[in-house]
This record gives sequence, C-alpha cells and structure tokens, in this order.
Amino acid sequence: MIELEQPSLGMNSHHDHHVHVQMWNTGNVPASKSAAEIAEWIRLVAVSAPGGRLKNVVFSCHGAPGQVLIGRGIGLSDISAFSRLVVAGQPLVAKFWFRCCQVALIPTVTSSPDGNVFCSRFAQTTKAYVVASTEYQWSVPRTLAFGQIDGFEGLVLSYAPNGSISWQHRYRSGWFTSPTSGPYETPD
Repeated sequence: MIELEQPSLGMNSHHDHHVHVQMWNTGNVPASKSAAEIAEWIRLVAVSAPGGRLKNVVFSCHGAPGQVLIGRGIGLSDISAFSRLVVAGQPLVAKFWFRCCQVALIPTVTSSPDGNVFCSRFAQTTKAYVVASTEYQWSVPRTLAFGQIDGFEGLVLSYAPNGSISWQHRYRSGWFTSPTSGPYETPD
C-alpha cells in the first residue's frame, strides 16, 4: 500500500467491482460526468482545501493506453479542460495518481492512443506530477483504508510538471496461476 499525504481527493469509478479509495474528500464519479465536469469538481475541492490546493488526486478506475475510463472518459482531446487547475501560474494539485490499467502504455498498434503523450501533456497542462503504469493493475474489489492506494504492478512512470519522466520503477507484475482459468495473483 502507498500512504498519501492529505488533503487529497479520491475519485472512484461508478463500477461496483472496483477498488475504492478514501481521502480527505472522496467521490464516486457517475458515468455521465464529462472531463470538463470532473476538472471543475477537482477545482472546487482544491480551492476549498486547507491551503487552497490538494496534495494528491487519485483516479481509481479502469484505464487503457492514453485513457482514464472514469465518467465519460478522459483522453488526449479532453486534457485542455484541466487547464482550469492552474491559477495565476500555480497548480491547484501537486500530484495525480492514475491507479488504473495501462494509462502510460505506448501501444504497438499505431492507431491506439499513446499513453506517454497523454501523461506528459496532462502533467504539462496541470503543472502537476502524474504517476501512471504501463501494465494491467490487479486488485481485489474493496474499499481501502483512509489515505491509502494499492501498490502498482509493472513499469510505473512519474511525469514532472514539464512533461518529462522524473522517475520510473518496475514493480513485480501480476500473474495467472493457470493459463486457462486460474485466479489472478497480485504481488501485494
């Protein structure tokens, strides 16, 4: 588990079968919410936080290369909506955690969105750090303890506010115990 400094915002998927985080402020994002509505939600919570900004925003949902599958989805064409999270040149959020599958993956199929470009531009637009994985993330559906997120599987990248990769770490990947049907084992 990873312990996050507060005040933080947890944004949980509306799917019942997913891991739910609990932060200083937490919400379940309805499937009908647009990226612009999600960005405004974050802005309103940030300006009401002690000190007028959030340490972390956690997206706990499904993902795909270059896509955060929460609400109606957040992709490359939606990033500009998050520019409202920078006020007078200062970010309202220090770090975004995409605790979802493959958001930072650069796929081999050229028609698929590029996760590296998505995460880099998201960091540049929000002037915040962005942490995302290139691999599938496996967890048992549950509600986590206050202020915690699951550990990651596979290669995890952190993007600096200028869009460059500031650090990377390869964690152990999950695995199937049977190639045809066995349960999926996680490293945590």
